[in-house]
Amino acid sequence: MTSEPLALFSVDEPPPRRRSMKGRNTTRPQAQVDLTPKPTSATPGPAAGAVTEPAIEDASANGITGKLLLTTTEAAQALGIGRSKLYELIRTGAVESVLIGSCRRVPAVSVVKYVEALRAANNGPHHHGR
Repeated sequence: MTSEPLALFSVDEPPPRRRSMKGRNTTRPQAQVDLTPKPTSATPGPAAGAVTEPAIEDASANGITGKLLLTTTEAAQALGIGRSKLYELIRTGAVESVLIGSCRRVPAVSVVKYVEALRAANNGPHHHGR
């Protein structure tokens, strides 16, 4: 008794197509952005006569240390919003971004400035609707 090999699909039909995993974040862990204040007393200051960028100093004073540029995912996570909302803020100019080649990055300072602007706008009279 001879048996024919089992076919996984019909000869008349093409094999099933594999779905692309592009754009699906299934295995990579989420990026973590550390926005906790770091002690700065051990960090030496700029050399005498050195010119420093005020925005970088502002970011250090507000606890942003390490990365100067964040990915859009990191910036959105730091703000507690989705990437779509972040791109909307970038498009309207509320949050600054830069391109490095084709990679969009958000300066950490821009995230801090955006939060400061939100806080300043919310320091007016509060109406809770009660």
